[in-house]
Amino acid sequence: MDADLGRRTEHGPDGDVRVRYTAPALPSITSRNPRTIAWRGLLIDPDLAGAPPRRPGPDVVEFELGDAWWRLPITAVVPGGLAWHPELSLVAGLAVLDRKAHPWVADLRERTVRFWSDVRVAVGLTELGAPGRPPLAWSQDGRLAVLIPIEAPAPDRGWRPVVHEATGPGYVTFDSEPSELARLAATTIGLLDTASGEVTAVGPPLLVRDLRPAAGGRGLRVDHVSDCSGDRARFHGLRWTTSEVGLAGGVRRVDATDPQTARAQPPPAPAPGVPSTIIAGPANTRVAFRPGTGPLFLWLRGFLIEEELPADPFVDLAVDGVPSAVLDISFRWPSDVDAAEVDAQLVSAVCGALDALRGKHNGRVVVGGHSFGATLALRSLAKVPGLCAAVVHSGCYNRTLTPTGFQFERRSFWEAPSLYDSLSALRFADRLNRPVLIVHGVADLNPATPPDQAVELYRGIVATGGTARLVLLPDEGHNLRHHETRKTLVAEHREWLCRWGEDEPHGTA
Repeated sequence: MDADLGRRTEHGPDGDVRVRYTAPALPSITSRNPRTIAWRGLLIDPDLAGAPPRRPGPDVVEFELGDAWWRLPITAVVPGGLAWHPELSLVAGLAVLDRKAHPWVADLRERTVRFWSDVRVAVGLTELGAPGRPPLAWSQDGRLAVLIPIEAPAPDRGWRPVVHEATGPGYVTFDSEPSELARLAATTIGLLDTASGEVTAVGPPLLVRDLRPAAGGRGLRVDHVSDCSGDRARFHGLRWTTSEVGLAGGVRRVDATDPQTARAQPPPAPAPGVPSTIIAGPANTRVAFRPGTGPLFLWLRGFLIEEELPADPFVDLAVDGVPSAVLDISFRWPSDVDAAEVDAQLVSAVCGALDALRGKHNGRVVVGGHSFGATLALRSLAKVPGLCAAVVHSGCYNRTLTPTGFQFERRSFWEAPSLYDSLSALRFADRLNRPVLIVHGVADLNPATPPDQAVELYRGIVATGGTARLVLLPDEGHNLRHHETRKTLVAEHREWLCRWGEDEPHGTA
């Protein structure tokens, strides 16, 4: 298969039917809708009336029926999962036509499909809900529940002064108003009669992240935004609640603690390439290793000790064939933690992982990380002997520019200046005396990690006599996710590992 294509297979809910998806391994930047905008760092496609799927859309969807595969005669399928009818051999999904989404229903018994090009639907905020859950569902009366976009009037763009006033202490942000998100992504529930093609709207306007049949009833269970006053750093300031929407209208709020509101999380998709192996490391860490030949690429991620680690222990590091490992560090971060305590935990975790991986590579180690992991990687490079280089993506390298808190730290810069200094790579750039590859998206909308951070770190390392390489990626945000980016990272990572991970390193930045 073409290396730029990916294929995944999954089973239908009863296990009798397999579905095979063939799609680009990563989306192309050219497939990005230029109208896509950011709301508090959350990407919203106004044509899809919601957050665009992270996974690239499949070119081919096939169903295994008997001893043959039947190819769905629709290619631009929205990669948000399929809705399987609980009783009939029907499966539904969305497809894109002229950048807008429309529903389709396939009859697997008859091998036919209906596509409603005159019914525009939305993806809503389902990309933020349960992974793999489609933005549509079968209701108990056999109709197809979809999200219908609400055509809101464009805001008044006339001249007006911009005025802000605040009284501290507190974290000052210049966030977009909730009304702007509602204008872009609010939907109402619609019930599509698949026989007549008629759509009946039920329920009020909602910002929806999950839609499914209500257990034991004739309504729909909907997870939606309740207000916009949550933890902005992790959830874009959105708080969620669950309601039941009746098929004839009406909304009933459901207690969020009700176990029926818990969204079933499908098992994570297997990571590409060679399966990873969990290696025993020091306490409060997890080490996932993939074998190869050459230097070790050690990728760092940080969590709080009370947090549950991600189900998938590995990430795609774009270095197939090279020994690579992901080190998850669970930090103890009390309210009075100091720089020495954080450093001690970090150094212990990295040194313990290196001991556990000894003999599994050529003896040279390149450390790396993304976002807060980039900070951990650079701090390790300055503190841990034996590391030969670093690779950092999308990091914050001057913590004085986030003076009211960061990551796990809730004290301000003025309350814990030494901790802010110790985790600001710009402050210890003179100790980064081994080469650093700095990668950053030009369109990074994370307020803590604008691309200027990468430029200043590059300048700082070079100014103090170090070696650095700066790679800025147009049209990329905080998370690097496009096909063109993947090709760039493969080339850059491999060249960096080859240059500085050989027994006799050579070359300059």
